[in-house]
Amino acid sequence: GGEAAGAISARFHNALAVMIAEVCRELRRREPLNKVCLSGGTFQNMFLLERTLAALADYDFKVYLHEKVPPNDGGISLGQAVIASARVKKGA
Repeated sequence: GGEAAGAISARFHNALAVMIAEVCRELRRREPLNKVCLSGGTFQNMFLLERTLAALADYDFKVYLHEKVPPNDGGISLGQAVIASARVKKGA
């Protein structure tokens, strides 16, 4: 429709951040949860991450982010290696 791709993308990501925060709020209404972990390749997108952090902060959530392990396939590979190592040590 002639609208700039950047504007469409910004609206999409802003809406996604709000949806994430709203789902977390709904879960908190059902359970006494106040902690949220954000990781995975999705949250390598800094635009989305920053907006999601802001939306969750508005609702007083404690947010945890990856620090020492990559948030994408590298983290999955590390987890698989740890499990494989534990199985080898047990003789499985």
